[in-house]
Amino acid sequence: MNAFISKSRETSIYRFSLTSREPLEYFIPMMKNALKHRLIHESRGNFTYSLIFALLAVFALQISCAQKLQTKPRKIGWEQKGTACWYGDKYHGRRTSSGEVFDMHKLTAAHPSLPFGTVVRVRNLSNGKEVLVRINDRGPTVRGRIIDLAYGAAKELDMVSAGLAEVELTVVETP
Repeated sequence: MNAFISKSRETSIYRFSLTSREPLEYFIPMMKNALKHRLIHESRGNFTYSLIFALLAVFALQISCAQKLQTKPRKIGWEQKGTACWYGDKYHGRRTSSGEVFDMHKLTAAHPSLPFGTVVRVRNLSNGKEVLVRINDRGPTVRGRIIDLAYGAAKELDMVSAGLAEVELTVVETP
């Protein structure tokens, strides 16, 4: 976790900047260390209020992130219909949300709530073509879309040129 504590030159206000979403237990020792090395000093109770505010902000951030990133395990046979899109070049070689390196030619996909490792059958409703994909990322980020397919999967479904397709998802294997 990277946290920066700085004092404004014009005022005696200390600013806390968090650059990670690490658990709260990493934040408290960092604050104690800052006090020990006199990076922060207690004056007229301002530190107490600043610390309480900072801790509440971190706690609120954790709660809001946890609600957005919750996975929903589904039983085999669970279905979902909606719009699919695909992604490729821009993310090829980068890390996915699951931590693995994205390969645009593999049969993988991003889903907002299915657990990583879930295998899903995706059927293109316009041409009947099907492909099995493994969920290894989070997305899509565009409202109204239910799955983001890797280029390899989109190619199998014959939807690359269109960019979007109406699909039906069926869970076939859970992690």
